[in-house]
Amino acid sequence: MTEVIGEVAKRIRIRELNDPLRTTFPGGGVVCSAGVAVMPDAPRGAALQAVRTFNRFDSAADPYGEQDSGEGISGHRLTLPPECPRS
Repeated sequence: MTEVIGEVAKRIRIRELNDPLRTTFPGGGVVCSAGVAVMPDAPRGAALQAVRTFNRFDSAADPYGEQDSGEGISGHRLTLPPECPRS
């Protein structure tokens, strides 16, 4: 039972850290794939805005409850890479 409570607290803390970074970008690094990096400014800006405003976190789009990924953003799945700090 204590393990479950600890895991829930950890996921809540990860969400608390992920939300401000995802919605404003300052305070962390934004990494784009090569495909996104070569997009013209307007579509790339629209994609980044879609990330900032995405809020449909459900069990399908965000299976771990950490609000670090989402499906349906421009038809793609976006995920925080595992090498990013999650503390």
